[in-house]
Amino acid sequence: MREAALLLRCSTNLQDYNRQKNDLLALADKLGFNVREEYIFGEYVTGKDDIRKGNRQSIQSLIDVCLESMVDAVLIWEVSRLSRNFIYGVTTIDKFNRDYKIPIYFRDKRKWTIDIETGKIDIDFEKDLRKYFEQAEAELITLRSRLASGKRDAAGLNQVIGSVASFGYDRVNKRNVINPVTSLVVKEMYEKYLEEGATLLSVSSYLSAKYPQYIVKLRSAGSIRNILANKANTGILVYTIYDEIDDIGYRYEVMQPSIISVEVYNAVLAKLKKNRTITAYPHSKKHLLQKMLFCYECGTCYTPSESLKRGTCYYRCGQKTAHIKPCNNSMSLNESIIDSVIWKFLKEQLFSESELNKEQREIAIEKEEENRKNIVTDIEIVEGAIANTYKDLDSLEDMLITRRITSERFDKKKAKIDTKLGELKHQKDKLNERINAIDFNIKRLNNLDYTQSFFDEVENDLEKKIALLKEYVQFIYPYMIGKNIVLLKTHTVDGIYYIFYRIYKGNFSKDKIQRTAYYIHEALAEFKPNGNNNFYAPNPSILGIDNEDLYYFVDEMEEVCENNGFEFEY
Repeated sequence: MREAALLLRCSTNLQDYNRQKNDLLALADKLGFNVREEYIFGEYVTGKDDIRKGNRQSIQSLIDVCLESMVDAVLIWEVSRLSRNFIYGVTTIDKFNRDYKIPIYFRDKRKWTIDIETGKIDIDFEKDLRKYFEQAEAELITLRSRLASGKRDAAGLNQVIGSVASFGYDRVNKRNVINPVTSLVVKEMYEKYLEEGATLLSVSSYLSAKYPQYIVKLRSAGSIRNILANKANTGILVYTIYDEIDDIGYRYEVMQPSIISVEVYNAVLAKLKKNRTITAYPHSKKHLLQKMLFCYECGTCYTPSESLKRGTCYYRCGQKTAHIKPCNNSMSLNESIIDSVIWKFLKEQLFSESELNKEQREIAIEKEEENRKNIVTDIEIVEGAIANTYKDLDSLEDMLITRRITSERFDKKKAKIDTKLGELKHQKDKLNERINAIDFNIKRLNNLDYTQSFFDEVENDLEKKIALLKEYVQFIYPYMIGKNIVLLKTHTVDGIYYIFYRIYKGNFSKDKIQRTAYYIHEALAEFKPNGNNNFYAPNPSILGIDNEDLYYFVDEMEEVCENNGFEFEY
């Protein structure tokens, strides 16, 4: 009796997996094939295969059996079970048809790729399979887009995403609520770490001994660091949700009750950063933009990767490099180029202040100080609103204690108050960010050291370059436009700047050609990373544009920046 192998694939559902198996076993018996248990190959994986990463384990095992001529045919439940990737699917069929010469029967199409009697390849079906794989790939993109859309809808309704709440919280009706017990552990963790002389290890030892029931969460310095660095403890959850159709990662902030204040969180972050700098590995190579570049899709930090053959270093998405989770961002940023672009941009911004005379500086400083006073007033108003909201919360708790309100009604009202508190705290954070920007601007205007000789000195000391850069630039999201334009969404203390430049072939470190990069502030034009990858300029007249068009392609924005002097050589 002829032998057949089964190829199964299912994302998560065990019932679906067993149904595929039982249907194919019945089909094999009907077609006159015997199926041994060791020739049933299956996995719980998605269908988005990538030919560059090699075969799925189940397919590789199937190929090994076919190469040893252990089976006469392969049965598959439907086309998408083989793959939802067009290139991978077509390539695999071609290998089975011409290299392995093993016929595949697709149950959903009721056809063989090779006639099992004559051994002749069905060319027409082979052509049809190209269309089926294309449809399967489009279906997967649609499914993922719907999933991403659902996540965005949930985030827009201030609902958390994912099934597990972080330590200190519980998940109730798609929202995080404070756990009355573990939240106190988290709060104590922050307090202990801020004590003089405290370290991550000392905090871990102390809390593990005091709370042995939570030792899994508290037993290592790494676990303590992760909890301390989790911004969600301040009441703000940040999500980056990728959509394959739009080809963009959408960023959302979801409010939840806070365990600790933003001030305490920032103090802990500052200490973590300081400790990391002090305890850094002395022999590790430093990079100018390390821990400043973030993936637009998954939010992971870019990591530097050096090519020993070429002697060139590239920044790549850390998640993509480590293959921890799926990430479609395959950008590789040449370190020499992007470092040069960002550093020259920094000089363009800081060095311009040194060209002002004393009177111009005084006028600019006076204007910034006036802006600072206005924002301080706004902060005081927000703090008053926060204090009143806490009073509302105290009154509500009194009503519950005195049984003037049911627990169900208390939960609903408390949820609204928690949301309001989160929004007010977020508003206060934004105002404080503006204060920081103004303080930095005043520092720039008062500092007469931002001269060419100053930059010449700093450029010879990487530590000083990194320190100066981090004073001005907070983080950067890189995008690839087409095949040869890099756009850097650069968050600075002055707001967001879009910096873009073209990639040229050749060795950047050796070429002497002067290259031009362009930049524009988000207040003047906002980059829209969609199918067109264009800029939205709400007030084109400010940019000296006569027409009433509001959207501009990168080539057009390049010309706009050039006309306004928003360019620099690198």
